[in-house]
Amino acid sequence: MQVARASSPLRLVPVTTVSYVPGAHGPEECSRRLGFRATGELSGDQVVAELEPGPVPRP
Repeated sequence: MQVARASSPLRLVPVTTVSYVPGAHGPEECSRRLGFRATGELSGDQVVAELEPGPVPRP
């Protein structure tokens, strides 16, 4: 599992990651509407995208 810094002080939150093959009829636009953003990484020929986490509720 990958983690990201949420705020100060350091709190860890899970990061949801997907990958997809880019193309005219691929899932890129749908993924973007759901909040996923391309990381700039590739996994083979697939684009890697992460869901931008929202605010983390305080316990």
